[in-house]
This record gives sequence, C-alpha cells and structure tokens, in this order.
Amino acid sequence: MSKTMSRRPLWTALLLCVVLFFLMEKGGLLREDPPPSWLEDGRKIVLEGRICRQERKENSILLYLNQVTVKSESDFKFSKYAVVSIKEKKEWSIGTVILVSGTVEELKEASNWGGFDQKTYYEQQGVGLSVRDAKVEEELRKASLYFTMLAKMRQSFRESIEQISSPKDGAVLKAMILGDKSDLDQEQKEIYQRGGISHILAISGLHISFLGMLLYQFLRKRGLPFAASGSIAAVVIGSYAVLTGMSVSAQRAVVMFFLYLGAEILGQTYDVLSALSFAGLILLAKQHQNLGQASFLLSFGAVLGLALLLPEMEEAFKREKERQAEKVMRASICVSLATLPISLWFFYEWSVVGIFLNLLVIPTVQIVLLSGIAGMAAGIFGEAIGTVVAAPAHYLLLLYENLANFAGNIPFGVWKAGRPERWQIVMYYVLLVLIVLTAHWSKKRWKKGVWVAGGILLFLAIGKLPDTRLLVTVLDVGQGDGICIQNGTKGCYLIDGGSTTSSELGRFCLEPYLKFEGISEIDGWFVTHTDLDHVSGLLEILQSYRRTWDGRNGEGVTIDRIFLPCREKKTEMYDLLEKLATENKIALYYMEKGKTIREGKMELECVAPDRAVLSGEENSDSMVLLLKYGEFQALFMGDLEREGEQKLLQSGLLQNVDFLKVAHHGSQFSTTEEFLRQTQPKLAVISCAENNRYGHPHTALLERLEKIHAIIKMTKESGGIKVASDGEHFGLEEYSVQRENKMDDEKEEKDEHS
Repeated sequence: MSKTMSRRPLWTALLLCVVLFFLMEKGGLLREDPPPSWLEDGRKIVLEGRICRQERKENSILLYLNQVTVKSESDFKFSKYAVVSIKEKKEWSIGTVILVSGTVEELKEASNWGGFDQKTYYEQQGVGLSVRDAKVEEELRKASLYFTMLAKMRQSFRESIEQISSPKDGAVLKAMILGDKSDLDQEQKEIYQRGGISHILAISGLHISFLGMLLYQFLRKRGLPFAASGSIAAVVIGSYAVLTGMSVSAQRAVVMFFLYLGAEILGQTYDVLSALSFAGLILLAKQHQNLGQASFLLSFGAVLGLALLLPEMEEAFKREKERQAEKVMRASICVSLATLPISLWFFYEWSVVGIFLNLLVIPTVQIVLLSGIAGMAAGIFGEAIGTVVAAPAHYLLLLYENLANFAGNIPFGVWKAGRPERWQIVMYYVLLVLIVLTAHWSKKRWKKGVWVAGGILLFLAIGKLPDTRLLVTVLDVGQGDGICIQNGTKGCYLIDGGSTTSSELGRFCLEPYLKFEGISEIDGWFVTHTDLDHVSGLLEILQSYRRTWDGRNGEGVTIDRIFLPCREKKTEMYDLLEKLATENKIALYYMEKGKTIREGKMELECVAPDRAVLSGEENSDSMVLLLKYGEFQALFMGDLEREGEQKLLQSGLLQNVDFLKVAHHGSQFSTTEEFLRQTQPKLAVISCAENNRYGHPHTALLERLEKIHAIIKMTKESGGIKVASDGEHFGLEEYSVQRENKMDDEKEEKDEHS
C-alpha cells in the first residue's frame, strides 16, 4: 500500500484533502454565513442571476442560478446558488442571465429520523436561497450561441423520444440519455431501486465513459490521428455532459475521460487511480459540499472498488477459462463492497438481488443506450423509423422491469438494514483495507478463504445493532398522530399514523422512519379512532399494498395485524380500513376495555373504549392503551376528551405513569386536572403542527401540565421524540437540531426524572 501511495501522489493528495475538508466541516470552519435576516420566509424579492442548471419537475421547472444579485435599495450580491421554481415549462439555455421575481421559501430541515432534509440536500449543492412561485420578468442577457444550440438540441431530442416510444419507455430513455427524470413516476423508480439497477436511470459515469470510448475508437479506426480523434471526442462528450445537466458523476467521468485522451495523445500510461484522484480534487476544490453528496460518494466509491478491490479479488478467484458472467459478477461484488455503507447511510437498504441482475444489465445497457440514441436521432426525421431503431431498447427495458419486479418478490431480495452508526462505517472500511492487505500477502490457496470470511465480517460489522431496550417514538407528523413502539428485538407496533397537514405521510414520514430503523414488518397497528389525522398514512400504505407469494408487502412495510376500536356504528373510513385489510389478507382484531397484548417484557392493555358505554362519537370512543415494561409505564390517549377521561378515572385502571401521550393534540377540553392528579406523568408529549388552526396546544392545558411539574415536549418544536427504557429508567431524545443547544439545567432535569 505504501508503494501505491508513493507512486500516486494525487491519490495521497485526495485522501489528505478529504480528511482536511471533513475535519474543517466538523469544526465549523467551512460553514458559510447564513443569508441576511431580511431574506426571511414569505418575503417577495426580485433577483438577477445566470442560469447554470435546470431540472424539470412534474408541475414546474427548477432553475439554478449563480452570480446572484438580490435587488433592493442597495443591491446584495449572494455568494451561493439560488434555486427558483417557475411553472412555465420552457427549455432555458445555460448561461442566460434573467431577472426573476418570487417569494423566498425557507429550506426545511428533517424533523424525524429517516426524513428528507431539504436544507442539507440543497446546501450540499451550494444552494443557499430558494424562491417559489417565481416569474421570469426579463431576459437581461441571452446565452452564447453554443449554449443556445445545446438547449434547442435537448428540446428536439426530448420531443423525438416522446414520439418514438411509449410514455413508460420514454420516461426511462429521457432519464438515461438526457438526464431528465421529470416523467419517471414513483412506481418506476421503486421497481428499479428494489432490483438494484436504479443506476441506469441517470447520466452515470458508465454512460459517459462508454460513449466517449466508443466515439474515440470509432474515429481512430477511421484513420484519424490521435490528436484529432481525441479533440473531437473531448468536444462531443463535454458538450453531451453539459446538455444533460453536468451531474457530479458526469463531471467525474468527463475529467477522467479527458485525462485518458491526454494520455493517448501524449503516449503516456493512463492510471485510473490517479485520474480519479485528480477528478476528486477538482470537484472538491470547486465545491467542498460535494463530499456529503450521495452521488459523489457512490460514483467515486464505485470506481475505487474497481480500481483497488477488483485486481485483488481476480487474483484470488480468476480461472484460466471462465465466462464473461463471472468477470461481471466479480466487478459487481467489488462495487457493492466499496459502496455498501454509503448506500445504507443514505437509503437505509441494499438490494441483494442487484448483484445478480447486474450480470444481465451491465453488459446489455450499452445496447439500450445505443438503440435509444439512434432511435432518438432517427425520430427527428421520421417517427416510424425511429420506433424501429429503438425497438431493442424497448424490449430490454421491458425485460429489466419484469426481472426487477420478480426480484422484489424474492424473500430477502432487499436487505432493509437501517442506517448504521458512523463508527460502524469507519470500522467497515478499516476491515475492508485489512482484508485487501491480508489477501494480497496470503498464499494463493488462502486468498479465497480470506475474501469469503472477510465478506461475512463486513456484513456483520455494518448491520444495524439491535437495541434490547423498549423504544417509544412519537413522530412529527404535523397535525396528527403517529407513534412507533419497538419492543427490543422482539417486535414493532404502531399507534395511529395520520395527518391533516402533511401529504403522503406514509411515503415521506412513516416508511422512511421504519427503513431508518431497519424495520420491514409491523406486528400490529393500533388505530385509536378513524379520523383522517390518525389514519391517512395507514390508508395510503393499504391502498398501495401488494401482497407477494410469501405474504410480504412488495411495495413497502408489511403489516401483520390491524387493531381497531370496537364500535356500534362504523364510519365510512372504518369500513374502508376493514375492506382494505381484508383484501390484503391482514388480520383484523377489535379492541375494547380489558383486552391485552403481551410480548416478552412488554404488555399493552386496552383500557378504553368500554363496549358497555359507547357514545357513538369518534373522540369519546377513542382507543386508550396502557403500556407496561417492567416498572416503566406509558399511556396513549388518542383523542379522548373530558367525558371519556371521567369514565377512565371511575374505572380505577389508571395510576401513576412515566410517559403520557397527551390526548387530542393538547386540546383545552382534555387532560383535566383530576386526570393529571391521578396519573402524575413525568413526561408529557404533545403531537401537533406549528401554527395549526386549532391553536393546539392550549395555554390552559400547558398550565395544567406545568402545575404537576411534568416535562413538556411538543413535536412542532422538538421534531420526533424518542423515549428509551430498560424497564427501570427511561431517557429522552429529541430529533430537532436545536437539542444540542438545550440549557444545562434542562438536561439535569431530564437526568433527574430518568
């Protein structure tokens, strides 16, 4: 390894650069000043900027601007990029300087574990200002003829693909060839992701390298000299990368391709690792935030896997006579080993079957690419001939989709490992280096054993560590309720899962959290009552549910049982939930006072509703659950109000609890003084949205909680709230980034109650 470092100074420089940027980022030295306070959310502004990138969305187009000046009494020059969302779906030329008006939009941070962090995502791309509902007031300066020509070509290519292919094929081809993912629906993305072949839905380094090498070799075979062939290939591939949006992986591939051409022209040896290092240094010098981007890490990780791991693995497994599939398999395994921690860190899951599907995809995707490009070019002159030329792409895409669908039905085809800890990632890569070194210095007969044993160790090292404690997580769902109970390693239960302020709650909140935790199966889902703010996420999951042959949900989390509160009169939503559960062969159970679920140390007792005194009103008949785990007790109140609380108090079932999930989002008409005197919760958690129209939580309710000296936490302030207990003590964790700035006396107060 030391020889490698000394022979490749660029590789050494890249490693030092990565370490330096990481330490500076953690130390706060690279954090830039935030935008001025007057650029607050909702402010109307006018700004001038140069278009450097664009993305088509379903109902709008995003323009990324650099050289930004915010127009005011004294023009303010903005150092970062600005992203503006406009509804006019026009193809803009890169380099055009425009005057834009719109409304400042605050970049939102994630509020739950596993949630999408818009602010971090944009900051990693150098964006510091977001403007919604934007309108282009004026084109101040047109782009150069070169960029204008590329924009027109892109639009013509897009229209040609739409003419020669079906909407489904066209969406994939536009993503592969033009880097335009605007027409890909969520179902298509998930199918390719589950199959481990989603890398073909982007302008990857593989595409750039393949097309560049193909063009260069074609020109050389036509008799053109090295310099002419290299220059033409460089101009075409560089222009293609600009035309498709210049993604991080495309930038990496273009730099490496240019270095390859330079080596060819000068008659020098091309070294992959040195070229990769040079590309990394350029990209990090241009924008250090690239170091946190999934696309940057995956692109460089994949090439490092091929450059560093593959030669060692070939030495151990290569035979004199072997099939091409064996070579592709080794390459696929090396890329997977190099990028596994990155995939789990960003996506929380990894496609096991992807290694095998790529045996077909990697050798044939070049055919799809060439057929699609040729069909696109031919379609400009005639739709019929373009369709015929693109036929191979159509049939291969159909095969890919069917195989990916089939792979999604294979048990353990997707490993939902959850997000590993940072120290696990460090340990993984240290182990990987040790495996490579051990295999390199081992005798031939031991090399295979080193790789096999090492591979097992790597998977054991990176898997999410089991937590034997009870975990109760109140998710920030906006105005609604969503609670996850993890009974150590024994099971997982949800209570409610709905919101009236957050759309697609299942897709953007519930399932991401479960993936983050490595949970693929829900043992039981309790519905306290069927108001939409308690069931919208569950309803969404049930409506997209696809039961596989082995009983799993092929579209997401699997639900074993649904627990509904007993009712005399059922609402339309209650009937719908019953119908969907029955259609998807999910067991239904009806809960009433006295029924209990026991699992290991955990006991969940239903203390309401009482079938004998049902009122017929949803809130009054809410399911109330009392959780016992050793000495730890928690009470989940649904939307129960004063009358229901009185019945509970009279039942004699209530006693002191450690944790109270406050009823009805902190309504004035629930959690009475008498109720609190009897339960005496140490911690009270309220689930509600910021600036909700109900005014939750009510000040009178907060005063009642303060009177008994309960620690009060609200999801609108803390984000997700997690309580962990070993059966004797409990601790509290808040997701909100502000938790690091909590006052010392508040921490001491928590410790005292724990």
